Amino acid sequence: MKPRGRNCVDTTTAPMSRYVATTGSDVSGKGTAAIPYASVVRAMQDIPPRIAHPVNIYIASGSYGGGTFPRHIDNTLIDDGSLSIFGVGAPTRKAVTGGPHTVASVVDIEEMARRITVAGAVWAVDEFCGYWVRIITGGHPGQTFPVYGNGTNTICVDRVNPGTIHNGDTIELIAPSTKITIDTELDLFYDLHSLAGDPANPPGVSHLTLANLWLDATASTNVFAQLSLHGIGLSNGPNLEFVRFDAQAWGVVVEDIHPNCLQPIDDTFVAACGSGIANLGAYGETPGLSLTSAGLRADLLVTMYGDNVLTAAVSGQVESTSGGYCKFMGGAASFKSWVYVGDVYAWLSGVSNAKPGVHILGGVWTLNTSIERDCNYAIDTDGGAIVRIHGDLQCSATLCALSAVRIGPMCKVTSDHALGGFLGATVGQQAYIFKMNVAVKSATWPVAGTYVTDTKGGEFLRVT
Repeated sequence: MKPRGRNCVDTTTAPMSRYVATTGSDVSGKGTAAIPYASVVRAMQDIPPRIAHPVNIYIASGSYGGGTFPRHIDNTLIDDGSLSIFGVGAPTRKAVTGGPHTVASVVDIEEMARRITVAGAVWAVDEFCGYWVRIITGGHPGQTFPVYGNGTNTICVDRVNPGTIHNGDTIELIAPSTKITIDTELDLFYDLHSLAGDPANPPGVSHLTLANLWLDATASTNVFAQLSLHGIGLSNGPNLEFVRFDAQAWGVVVEDIHPNCLQPIDDTFVAACGSGIANLGAYGETPGLSLTSAGLRADLLVTMYGDNVLTAAVSGQVESTSGGYCKFMGGAASFKSWVYVGDVYAWLSGVSNAKPGVHILGGVWTLNTSIERDCNYAIDTDGGAIVRIHGDLQCSATLCALSAVRIGPMCKVTSDHALGGFLGATVGQQAYIFKMNVAVKSATWPVAGTYVTDTKGGEFLRVT
């Protein structure tokens, strides 16, 4: 009998396909469409450690228990090799409140997000975190966007292309139909040794794709990093398209990798998924990854190390801990940085009136943010941070408990945007030095007599 496992061949010699189904067997299965395996773990045993050809693993719709998905995916990708692991089958509509719904209005929130209002809806706040909005009928059927957060009759999603969602469109809330329990961890290592792709900008493409999958690690025995995404210091990384990962608090680590920033070298999985999602396989503009925590928006969920760009919908806090340049795009509860340089281009919900929406502790940052829910400060700065704000920070009694912006010692904050209700919730609160564009100040600052101008152009807000 020919021996099985990675010791058979070191490098692929031809394209490979393996099939997995709940009706399959890891003992008698052959990994074919007719005689599938029962687990992705078994399918991966047939794949050599070095991949030089297209390799696809097809997972039929259904629920798969713990131990069926590999703990580590760390194949070396060379030449034109690619690895795609994806679910096959149409997505599942969320029960009861998943629609179909008719869109009553669509409003863009700066460049950060798009708010959809559904007349007559009565939803629980944030019940759609981890789901996607899909257009059923309208100008762009099949277009799909991850949910950043929802109110009782509104949903905030990514603002991709103006006019994609229209009044009168019908929509539904969906999730992948292939659900797999992650009982320990998933360590996704992007190890690329290839210059294949666009000759003008090698490597130019991503060689690793996970798609159309719901990976559930909420019962994982690994209390830290149920999901790790990391690479060898390259700017590009894996594509995770229409992938939901449910983690515990502190459970996602992204290190020296830029997921979803490049197109896949092999996009045949789009048709094979059979999901009817028009933008499956998109990259760069659309967050294809949804990271959800059991605590929803109360806990730190994602920690970013090193040089990173992350595009995702996150139900929890994103924290940049150390490294070089960091960019976060998408939706989350809040963002916190520990020095270095970066850009936050996101819709943020805020966690509670005890925490800031954005907390910058040193470094140089550009904030393109919309912060819409409870926080003590919309933006809090410390440690000599230099911050430029462009965003929608509408303070009120239910939003910023203290003030829109706190400027800590040796910090510099500038804004080109109206900061409505800068005083926040109450009169007599703390006051902070702030430098603002004169035209913006004249339109939004408190009435004359409540501030003075110093010789350096700063503004000191007096409170009485």
